[in-house]
Amino acid sequence: MAERRKIDVSLEMDDIPVTPRQASPGAKDAAKAVAQASGFDRPTVPTEAPAPAPGALAAPIPAQSPTRASRQRITGRTEQFTVKLRPDTRELIYRLVDQLRLKTVADVMELAFERLEQDRQAGKVTPR
Repeated sequence: MAERRKIDVSLEMDDIPVTPRQASPGAKDAAKAVAQASGFDRPTVPTEAPAPAPGALAAPIPAQSPTRASRQRITGRTEQFTVKLRPDTRELIYRLVDQLRLKTVADVMELAFERLEQDRQAGKVTPR
């Protein structure tokens, strides 16, 4: 088997000559001229809108549409609870949502926890 040749890699850059680039003589003046022609000659943003270019069409103002009520249900629930479930548990939860005609999965959980708490207080449930 042939031996691998070792490569000397160094991150030192002291041996690389650095020559600063010189700006072209008129670059600064040219940049100022372009900035002034474009309206960027002031350090602050102008407070009034610039005049439209000749021949430019103004954008149409959209008609005000009536405001609609939010379609989001107000449930009073603000906390998120993420949990991993077995597939059969997930199917049971969604089946109960459908059978009981509930609106959310949280409704099933709240009903189940209410019943669990009642059974626990009645002594029907013991800790594992």
